[in-house]
Amino acid sequence: MPQAPEKREWELWNSPQIVDTLKKEWTERASAKERELFYGEIRALKSSGSTLLDFGCGIGHDAPEFVRQGWTYTGVDRTDAMLAVARRDHPELTFQKEDLFNAALPDNSFDFVVSNDVLVHLPDHIVPLQTLYRVARKYVVVKLCYLTEKRFGLFYPPHRIERDPQGFVLRYFNPRAFVREINQILHPISVRAVIQPRVNTTDGHHGVFVIRKE
Repeated sequence: MPQAPEKREWELWNSPQIVDTLKKEWTERASAKERELFYGEIRALKSSGSTLLDFGCGIGHDAPEFVRQGWTYTGVDRTDAMLAVARRDHPELTFQKEDLFNAALPDNSFDFVVSNDVLVHLPDHIVPLQTLYRVARKYVVVKLCYLTEKRFGLFYPPHRIERDPQGFVLRYFNPRAFVREINQILHPISVRAVIQPRVNTTDGHHGVFVIRKE
């Protein structure tokens, strides 16, 4: 009997069971300090722009915060199930279907492009990172919820990929190596990394990376 083809990464997320658990997961797993780390970095730069693209917006859980901050918000995601919930819960906002690996969005089309814990669940992060930078006009803000932790307080282990029992990618980033990749591949004006230490016994370090394009 022929084996069923392996699901592409985004298809793992495109199920009612996953969608139903995301809102609870975000509110219960992500600490207020973790959310504020991400939101605060974007809020601090609000005077630099007005349009914001949330790439990998999922069910739109970050949309209310960005609207409160005063952004003209657009959310994009690859999964129909996620977009259906986002459009249902936030009918006044714009949500589009796009793929980080093959996005049709024009260059420099949004002042800010943000990505919240998306790269950590992808089998490759270079092409998606290039897409985020291409579409942004001024800044890219990337949050990563999985970072490798210093050994002996001296050095970070290299990037590594694991998969959970459901098959989802868990990509752990060496934050220093990630900053080097950003500089070598994108050549931005600047990159600023804000690292938050472990907040509980189950999650690792978190980080927000602010990439200035102009």
